[in-house]
Order: sequence, then structure tokens, then C-alpha cells
Amino acid sequence: MKVLFLTKYDLQKFGIAEPLSALSAALGKLGVDVTVYSSDPSARAGRMGNGQPCIYGPMPRPHLLMGHLAARHIARLCRREGFELIHCHGLYRPGWAARAVRRLADVPYVVTSWGDIVPTSSRQQRWSVRRRCRKILADAAAVVHPTSVIAEYSRALGRGPTESIIPNGIDLDRWRSTQQQCPPRRLVQGPYILAVGKLVEQKGFQVLIRAMAQPPLKGGDARLVIAGDGPDAAAFKTLARELGLNVAGGLDAISDAPAGSICFAGFVDFATKVHLYRDAAAVAFSSQYGEGFPGVLLEAMAAGKAIVASDIPATRAIVGRDSAIFVPPPQEQAWAKTMGEVLDDDERRAMMEKTNGTKVEQFAWTRVAQQFAEVYRAILDGVQGRQTPRPSGRTFSITA
Repeated sequence: MKVLFLTKYDLQKFGIAEPLSALSAALGKLGVDVTVYSSDPSARAGRMGNGQPCIYGPMPRPHLLMGHLAARHIARLCRREGFELIHCHGLYRPGWAARAVRRLADVPYVVTSWGDIVPTSSRQQRWSVRRRCRKILADAAAVVHPTSVIAEYSRALGRGPTESIIPNGIDLDRWRSTQQQCPPRRLVQGPYILAVGKLVEQKGFQVLIRAMAQPPLKGGDARLVIAGDGPDAAAFKTLARELGLNVAGGLDAISDAPAGSICFAGFVDFATKVHLYRDAAAVAFSSQYGEGFPGVLLEAMAAGKAIVASDIPATRAIVGRDSAIFVPPPQEQAWAKTMGEVLDDDERRAMMEKTNGTKVEQFAWTRVAQQFAEVYRAILDGVQGRQTPRPSGRTFSITA
């Protein structure tokens, strides 16, 4: 079975890169040959971080001449390479491309919708976009939602012929082996709260920085370590300095950063990220809105860490109140109070650490990939039988 993943995102770092590479590898072990196609320049490397093959090419834009030409390019690729199925990661542009290819090359497609269909998206405010999304969903061979929340957003637009809820996953073997190989020395001397992600306002790092200037964190022993980079990095550093907080940048500088510092580790490789998770006192996920399936939550669970998370639909769908403490997203005083309490309450932190270390097993890529493979086979069996796959009444899902 040959499957083409379609996406418009960076394949080397941030958000979707790690899930796509890990899912591709896990599917490969089940006999599913996956190639990832992206319109992001990162795909020019020809290989993703774990060696999975990828292809760089144009992604169609709806109702533009160049969009139709790009769709023909993907259709020719499918014919030449023998791709039997397209799995588009993202509803709108990848979905529109897959729908066009289906008409050109008769290749069925699966849609996985992410944060691109949340109601707060400016794109989803446009009637023309919602109309196209309905057509994409209606013509899909199957629609897969990472959480029940995303399923609700999608159903508000329209329904596909079959629907499943299959979450994102995590490579637990890789996490655990890397964790064991981490040197005993700490990268940061002293207790710290870890936050990981792309440095953009949506992720809420500014709220965490302001919280560090509030009691009880102000004057306390903890540091805030932020791992990642992005367009708002300079603005976040400026904010920290304006609040009178010490700013340390880079792994060398954060090693001896004093208590109360905001430590910007920058973009880190996988081993360094695991090392930072291992020694963190807790993990903060402060995204303000618009999340599909935050991978940071799975990483924190894989590391067996206590989580303080924004009280938004995406986090509630993945972690429960036994796994995390929820905080109103924009309220820095509430963040300061909650993070201070977590740091001071060893017993509560230990309970969350134990729960998360066990709960993460259900998100292992081996289990997730098996469910995707079943969806793919059901579709191709229907194609070979010259009939449209019908809902079987079975839902492939892992629930948090």
C-alpha cells in the first residue's frame, strides 16, 4: 500500500514535523509505504529528520490558475509513483488539493483536520471557505479527527461518509531510550518550569513571562525555561526585561541563570529537549486558543511530568484533571498562583507524574498507526470492490 501525505507545513521543526515523521515510520512497519509531500521549503531536503522520504512541491490555492496547475502536478506524481491513497493533514488547502487530485487521477483521500478549522480562525469566518470545506469533507473517503473537540468543529461544517477519532501519538521507545542516555548533569542548575513551542503570541509565552513577575513566583527559586524559536522571540525577551526579569539566552547562558530568570534555550534538538523535560519541576502549556492536538502535552506525559495547562477545549480533550491543572488562558495572576502551588506541593506533583507516565501508553505510535492502517485498508478494499466505503458502525479511537 502506497500513501501520500499532503501538508503545507515545515517538515524539519515545529508542530506537525515530528508527528508526521513518526507516523510514517510506524506505518512502514505495518506495510504502508508513506511519502510526505509539503509545499514548505523544508521538504527540499528530500528526507525528514528520521530519514523518512519527503517531496517538495506546490500546494494548490483554491480557484486560482496556478492552483489547478499544482493539482495536476500532484496528480501526475500519484500516477507516476503509484500512490493508492492520499492522506491530507489539514482540511483546507491540503484537502482542496486532494479533492482536485481525486477528480484528476481517481485517487481517494483521507482528511485529518487540525487547528485550521477552529472557530477562532480568521479563515473560517469566510462563507466561501466554509463552503469549500463542506465539499472537501463530503468527497473524502474518510475523515479522521484527532480529538472529539475537532470532530465537533468539523461537523459544524459538514460530514464525511465515514468518521473516526484517532489521536496524535508519541514514540515512547525513542523517548525512553533517549531519556536513559541523557547525562546526569542538569542543563539548568536549580528548579525550573519548562514551556516548549514556537515563539508566537498564540502560544501564550507572554502570559508565562508576566506570571514570573507576579507573586509567589517573583522572588522565588524557580526559573522559566522556554525551548523553541519563532518570530516573536525578540518581543518576549524585551517584555521580560521591561518587567525587570533577568533574561538568559542559549544553553550555555541558562545553565547558571539565577532564580527568577527567563531562560530562552532556543530551538533544541530532540536529545536536548528530552533532557530539559527530564529535569523540569513541571511543564506549562499556555496556548491561548486555536489548538488542534498539542504535542507538548504528550511530551510532558511521556516525560512523566506534572502539567499546568490553559483551560481550552484542546487540552481538556487530551488530559483530564488527574493529569493536569487547568488555568484560564490570559490570567497571569492565576498562572503565577497555580505554578507556585505546583512547585510547593510535592505530593500533588508526584501523583500527576505517576498518572501521566501510565496514561501516555495509550498514545504510543504503534497503537495509533494500527488504527490508521485499518482505515486505509477499509477504503482500498471498498475501491477494489468498486463500491464506496460505508460506515461500519465501528469507531477507531483511543480516548484520553
